[in-house]
Amino acid sequence: AEAEMVAREKRFRQLADNIPDAFELEDLASGERLYANPAYGALLENDEWLSRVHAADVDKVRAMRDESRTKPSEVRFRLTDEAGVRVRHLVRRSFPFDENEQLRRVTITRDVSAEARRAERERAARKVREEYAETITTILDSTSDWLLLVDDTFRVTEANRAARVALGLTADQLRGRRVRDLGMGGLGEVLDEALGEALDGVTQTHEWGTGDYRLEREDEAPLDLQYLISRVDTDDDRRAFVCSVRDVSAWQRLETERLESARSIERLVGALPIGAAFLDDGLRYVHANERYLTLLNRTGEQVIGRAAEDVLPSALVPVARPRLASALAGRAVEFHVTVQVEGRSVPARVRYVPRTDSRDRVTGLFVLIEAQLARGEIEDLQTSQQRESLGLLAGGVAHDFNNLLVAILGNASLARESSSAEETRESLDEIVEASHRAQELAEQLLAYAGRGKFVVEVAELADIVQSMSRLLGLTTREKASLELDLKTEGCRARLDARQTRQILLNLVGNAAQAIEGDGRHITVRTYASELSRHDLDLLGEARVQPGPFAVLEVEDDGPGIAP
Repeated sequence: AEAEMVAREKRFRQLADNIPDAFELEDLASGERLYANPAYGALLENDEWLSRVHAADVDKVRAMRDESRTKPSEVRFRLTDEAGVRVRHLVRRSFPFDENEQLRRVTITRDVSAEARRAERERAARKVREEYAETITTILDSTSDWLLLVDDTFRVTEANRAARVALGLTADQLRGRRVRDLGMGGLGEVLDEALGEALDGVTQTHEWGTGDYRLEREDEAPLDLQYLISRVDTDDDRRAFVCSVRDVSAWQRLETERLESARSIERLVGALPIGAAFLDDGLRYVHANERYLTLLNRTGEQVIGRAAEDVLPSALVPVARPRLASALAGRAVEFHVTVQVEGRSVPARVRYVPRTDSRDRVTGLFVLIEAQLARGEIEDLQTSQQRESLGLLAGGVAHDFNNLLVAILGNASLARESSSAEETRESLDEIVEASHRAQELAEQLLAYAGRGKFVVEVAELADIVQSMSRLLGLTTREKASLELDLKTEGCRARLDARQTRQILLNLVGNAAQAIEGDGRHITVRTYASELSRHDLDLLGEARVQPGPFAVLEVEDDGPGIAP
């Protein structure tokens, strides 16, 4: 019975030590802490944060401690640093249980600071989107064109002020009506037919068709109208269209109003095929389209609501600063820069166009970036955007995969401890080692998906390779012999050990797969090297400074890639 208890406690510790949350086991009768996992010390016994519960949360933390003596309890609270400036958000769950007539309590604490910060950013972004929607509505209501937004059943979902006035209907009266039922002296039927042709023929976003129509009126002169059908994107991926109707017969009378509204709308529409953004008069981003984010290698969270100088690459700030000032003074500015697209330097044309109100006061700037890309490069950009969505999938797969690996590691470790056969123990060692490598791969997937983290620290390259020698030998044993040439002098480097092991495993695996024939060799080397500016340029590392580097090299004597 005692041996069984010892084995059970050992299994418990093996599992608890791998839990990322802080785990504590205590005896309620004596108040003695029986066990705390490594995560507990890192999170709750850090000198910087120790016992600094936020003043507003002290009472509820104490109440939860008392309550959890008799039933499961949960509390959300905050820790602050000594200065009371930085804050950590934690969730703590406790529950009592009886073990051999001894009352004990388990407490699990999780750091949810990242989730809290993300929620705050989402609230800020939602506010910006709402403000942007109000701005767009104001712009659309300022035009004299009749604008109808219709769904794929040709029913009106929104209409601007000019359309409501022309039709003599309120927004509620228009919403839900079919376009053909709007009348307008037969124009409704014409628009309905044009929408049908657009729905059947449009395959590219923003393709459009146009036409002319004369609206006869009984007591007034006829109106010569031009209509335009354009497709717009929706959040639910359904097709939607904008019907724009313009009265061109009263051009002179409406010239002043048309020019005022057209300046904003035409600039916005003209920016659609290129990178486009809008800055308020404080030079903070209000909106940026996907192409703009791609060209700056930023996400929406990194741009919206932030100052221009905090978003632009540091090398562009001195170039952009005086030109932004000129645009704020009311002058349109155009200049050329070089941007990094997928690691390549690409020439681009940048335009700052001021937006003014009715009093010619600058209220913001339209920012347009046109990268001079070939068709194939544009397709590459679209492919890279698709890869972003893979991060979401990778995160879910890695999370479930990691849970399975915990079970595999636990059972393999137990089997290894209970086995006396040397051959069996060696096989179990290989299972455990491979499982650890798989866990590292899962952590990299989580980091790629934004749900994990990379750990960068100083390490010896040779030690990392040596720790992988057994697994690398298994990878190459059927194809080639593995040779290690490991030098340690000057080979300490700042790196993520998990990523480095994965890169090494991939390189050796690729070499083994490419080798044909007997008597082949794969050599792994570590050594120090001094790389010049020319060497780094050849490697495509223009932003890295010359100097001493630790080198990890994998070489095979296979035939290589055919020219």
